Amino acid sequence: MKGKIFTFSIMMLMISSAYVVASTTDVKNPNTTNVGDHITSIYGPWEGHENYNHSTNNMVAGSDSSPSTGVAQGLCDVWVTGGGEGDGYYMHWIDYDCPVANLNGEIEISYKYSASAELDCLLGGTAYAKIWLTFFVDDYTGEVVLYEKEVGINGHDEYDVWGVVETWSKSLTLTKKTFRIGVKASFELSMDMLIGTHSYCSAVIFGTWSSSDLIVTITWPDQAPDKPQIISGEQNGSTGYQYEYTAVGTDPEEDDLYYMFDWDDGSSTQWSVYCVDSGEEMSDYHVFLEDGTYNIKVKTKDVYGSESEWSDPYSVTMPLNLQKNKIINKQINQLSHKILVSTQKNK
Repeated sequence: MKGKIFTFSIMMLMISSAYVVASTTDVKNPNTTNVGDHITSIYGPWEGHENYNHSTNNMVAGSDSSPSTGVAQGLCDVWVTGGGEGDGYYMHWIDYDCPVANLNGEIEISYKYSASAELDCLLGGTAYAKIWLTFFVDDYTGEVVLYEKEVGINGHDEYDVWGVVETWSKSLTLTKKTFRIGVKASFELSMDMLIGTHSYCSAVIFGTWSSSDLIVTITWPDQAPDKPQIISGEQNGSTGYQYEYTAVGTDPEEDDLYYMFDWDDGSSTQWSVYCVDSGEEMSDYHVFLEDGTYNIKVKTKDVYGSESEWSDPYSVTMPLNLQKNKIINKQINQLSHKILVSTQKNK
């Protein structure tokens, strides 16, 4: 039995040492593999944690959970009549600020863990252990039992897994708020000795020392951008001159946007070469070649391919042709020269 306790302690020391180099960076990574869906994967750090421990009667080593290392562990070792019990857990979560509301979506939680347990009961009594994960999205929970066993006289059982990924998902209506999303890793031990003999049980569960232990994927159908607006540009100009027109659009999910202008003169339009942030202005240039009134429009497209409505028309009038303007200016200059010469002669 001393050998078992020694091995168990060494394993805990190795776990604690490995956590010294754990990464806790939170990276938000938009995934556009499925165009038309909005997918965000969040690699959760040890951003939030809680822990609990409990021991009674002959609990030799007690139970313990460490938020700094993500380890919950317990040990019962009884040689005489009596009992012991212990339980503990640690929680690992992220807080996600959802940018959309009233959309049906899915939140998937993947968690990578390792766990082990050992039960040993000789001439009398029972030994029991349970290890499980509880996934949660706010008050929505799902329990996954990893190991649960009870052994009696001459009973023995062992459980040992490393680097296993467990996944749980929840379909729900998204709201524009902060969701708490994560997992609780728990264990429970109990022993009941009826005769003065020997019983032993242990359990441990822990993360894999990486910020990507917990991966949360939030998926919902992509929303189209809001209707954009042309906010500036020459409305009374001359044909043959180049004018700048500026528009602005927004996206309910704050996706980046491409812009397309319709000049209403039969000229071809195309999407802008690059995209800009939601709410950032975009400008384009155009030369009108014929006199007339034109109703310019613009629309936007987000990076997932969803397009907005066309904007309200922006009316532009081009009353003077550049060539006509030159002729008129020439005639005015000639008339001014004649008036000047006539005035000088009269003097």
